[in-house]
Amino acid sequence: MSADYLEQLDVSALGLLAEATGVATRDDAARFFSAQPNGIRLALGSSDAVQLLDRTLPGGQTHRLLQIAVAVHRTAEDICAAGWTARDQSPINLPLLRFAGQGSHQKLMVELLGSFLPPEVPSGLDLTQLGDSKAPARPGSIGRLHELVDLIGRVGETERAGALRLLADEALFTAGVCPAPAAHHHIGEDELGAIDQVLPGAVRGLMEELGPSIKTQLDLYLRFGPVWYRMAAQDLLHLTMRSSLSDLAREFSNARRFLVRIVQGPLSSLHAEMFAVPC
Repeated sequence: MSADYLEQLDVSALGLLAEATGVATRDDAARFFSAQPNGIRLALGSSDAVQLLDRTLPGGQTHRLLQIAVAVHRTAEDICAAGWTARDQSPINLPLLRFAGQGSHQKLMVELLGSFLPPEVPSGLDLTQLGDSKAPARPGSIGRLHELVDLIGRVGETERAGALRLLADEALFTAGVCPAPAAHHHIGEDELGAIDQVLPGAVRGLMEELGPSIKTQLDLYLRFGPVWYRMAAQDLLHLTMRSSLSDLAREFSNARRFLVRIVQGPLSSLHAEMFAVPC
């Protein structure tokens, strides 16, 4: 895991993390974390790292990713600590504790949230020069759902699993980070029919069974998010991701609860601006 974060966080972000947690100086941060297999994970989960969420960090996307990683790991630490300190009669969400306590799941949540950060616009780029190029619809919007369904219908068989993974990620992100707008977006028969057309025949029966109960965009995501992850995991081209996608299919509800805890906790004052979503 530390190696993965070393690839995702630049020297500046590692320096901020090292300085905040006191494990090393900014200049020694990269060398320290490279030599410590679990150093980054431990630092991200440290209570001292929370100060990185309380101020605007300099730099761009890599520092937003640092804040996401701190929020995910601190939330996991809080959930697991509650499991240890709970008294006999205290309610404990054991499935959530089991999910949040696994390092592979923490990494998945960092990657998921990181993938929804708005792209950085290079300095000096004049957006008007892009002509009629249409920007992607905002995450969580009904327009984004339409775009992804259209994409699945246009790509070839070898690319369809990747497109389904994008749709599954959109479902999980929306259900966990900004569910309120999706709960008010009505889903009509035409939209359900369009989605049904891009599903493999083996799962179309689900739409016939569940369709009448789907009234909103959130209903759709909660019911079909796990299905889309499972479909993506079955593609032979995704062997390296099969285990992770299968986990998200099986643990969709717990992954959503984990995201809710993250955005209502450490990212409560940051997530709406960070992801540019109307939450």
